[in-house]
Amino acid sequence: VSGNTNSLTNTQVGASNSSILKITGNLNSATINQQSNSNQSYGLINGNSNTFTIIQNGNGNLASINLYGDSNNASINQTGNNHGAVLNLVNAGGANTVNLTQTGNGDTYSMQQTCTNPAGCSSTIVRNK
Repeated sequence: VSGNTNSLTNTQVGASNSSILKITGNLNSATINQQSNSNQSYGLINGNSNTFTIIQNGNGNLASINLYGDSNNASINQTGNNHGAVLNLVNAGGANTVNLTQTGNGDTYSMQQTCTNPAGCSSTIVRNK
C-alpha cells in the first residue's frame, strides 16, 4: 500500500494462512485479523502516522511488525497458546507506541525499540496465563 490516507483490513479464517503486508506513505492504517491455527502475519510500515493492528486467535500463530518512521503505532493481540511476536520499532524523532497482549500458555515475544527522543516512545506488554 503506497500513498496517503489508505486503509487495509485483511481477515483470514482457516488453517495455514499467512499475510505479508508493506505500507509506505502517510496516514495509512492496517488491521490483520486471523481466526484459526497456524497463521502468520508479517508487516512493514515505513512512513508517518501509521497504525498497524494484528489480532490472532488460535494456537501457534506468529506476528512480526517492523515500524520505521515517525508517529507509528503497533498493536498485537494474541489469544490461545504458543504464540510468538517480534516487534522492531525505529523512529526518526517522532513517537512510536506498541501494545502487546498475549493470553495463553507458551507465548513469547521479542522487542527492539530505538528512539531518538526517549519521551516519545512507549510500550505496554500484557501477558495473561
